[in-house]
Amino acid sequence: MSEFVWPVRVYYEDTDSGGVVYYANYLKFMERARTEFLRVHGFEQTDLIRDYGVIFVVRDVHISYLRPAVFNDLLNVTVSVHAAGRSWIEFSQTVVRSPLPCPLLKGAPARGVPAGIGGEIAQSGEKGDEELLCKPNKAEILSRAQVKIVCVNHLSFKPVEIPEIIRNKLELSS
Repeated sequence: MSEFVWPVRVYYEDTDSGGVVYYANYLKFMERARTEFLRVHGFEQTDLIRDYGVIFVVRDVHISYLRPAVFNDLLNVTVSVHAAGRSWIEFSQTVVRSPLPCPLLKGAPARGVPAGIGGEIAQSGEKGDEELLCKPNKAEILSRAQVKIVCVNHLSFKPVEIPEIIRNKLELSS
């Protein structure tokens, strides 16, 4: 199965007093990406309860924080199935800072482009030449995680086998 990517913008509320994304918020970003991963494969969380009597719960998280994300960064959160068992799925996830697209801009003033966001803006040519060249930042992996979720009965919270339709749609093999 191919990698799923979910974009996330860092808002002020995501940062701590040091101006970087608070560490627990990376887990929130990853949770949203896994939820969207299920959604694009046709499984809403509420439908899992109604149609199959199951929910997925996080059992284990192993996360490494490599670089900080800051306010207004555009992030891509990846999700890929690493392994699966009868009642569990282990995901590999990353949070990657995404460089903003930087086309050549003619006649566009440099104002309105936040410093350090999306790359370095440079004036080209003689004074008065309005063509801007953008040297985009490279994508950086900020965080990596292995997340194991378990399929449980929504009433007893005891592990149950992942329904066959979900296994087939997600191309899981145990």
